[in-house]
Amino acid sequence: MPRYVKQVRKTDCGVVAYVNVLKWAKIPVSYEKRCEYDRIVNHVIGVGTYRNDLIKAIRTHPLSVFVRNTNSIKDLDTYLERGKAAILQYRHSGGFKVPEVWHFGLVIQKKYGKYETVNVHSSSLDFYPKKSKAWINKELMNNLLKGSQKNLMIVLGIK
Repeated sequence: MPRYVKQVRKTDCGVVAYVNVLKWAKIPVSYEKRCEYDRIVNHVIGVGTYRNDLIKAIRTHPLSVFVRNTNSIKDLDTYLERGKAAILQYRHSGGFKVPEVWHFGLVIQKKYGKYETVNVHSSSLDFYPKKSKAWINKELMNNLLKGSQKNLMIVLGIK
């Protein structure tokens, strides 16, 4: 199993999602090249990464990438059962001095009824925890982009 990287700066979730997707796909990557990855995903320190820039960066690799406008746990299960991973963009309080922030978290597989996640927020930044279906539904799926913006699930597969 790859050794995934943690988020260090408050707005690093996009670049961390990018690096961890490459690790999940077994594409050689070194997080020591952080500045290069910041540039690739168009990361702005203090602001973050826009989802279209993240998707564009991932598409430069031999990965199948498609965006689903859904917050269905059933859809997520279907993709994971097919050996895919998913980046979820969702809102959370983040513990920052803003009412809410958007975050990219990676769900890499479902094993023994638990979802294995990378850089998904709960009370603090966590790293590779196993989450229950109830937690995923409550904390992530119900907080995906809502309202005028579409719900976002970036589904990833290896070509």
